[in-house]
Amino acid sequence: MKKIIITGLIVFYTVVPGFVLAGDTAPAVNTPTSGAGNAAPSLPTSGAGNAPSTPSAGPITPLTNPIKYDTFSDFVSAVIKAAVDILMPFVVLAFIWSGFLFVKAQGKPAEIEAAQKAITYSVIGAFILFGSWGFAQIIGTTISTLTK
Repeated sequence: MKKIIITGLIVFYTVVPGFVLAGDTAPAVNTPTSGAGNAAPSLPTSGAGNAPSTPSAGPITPLTNPIKYDTFSDFVSAVIKAAVDILMPFVVLAFIWSGFLFVKAQGKPAEIEAAQKAITYSVIGAFILFGSWGFAQIIGTTISTLTK
């Protein structure tokens, strides 16, 4: 059971950041609009020979939000939803494994007790998983109601 939990945590912490931080758009690339092709940009020159010139301020690039969520509650909701989507198969596998342990016990009290513990932990894990999603929804709704 510890191996299942550790594997689930490893998958969660390695896969979820990729889903959450992945952007929909590529960064903007400044391309020349003149017909100069691939010519290198020239430095500005001043009329005083080799005197240093002050650099001109180029176009200001606006900062864009790399995360597609505008509010923190939307972001947390997306993270929790991704966690539920990823960890739900592990909960199902834990229940299947617990049933397998019951069948394998064949009436032996010590093995039945181990199977009961496994199914108890599976139920607790399922409640934690769905409870975190529900709790995040409640907090997100409360925050959005208070900020409006």
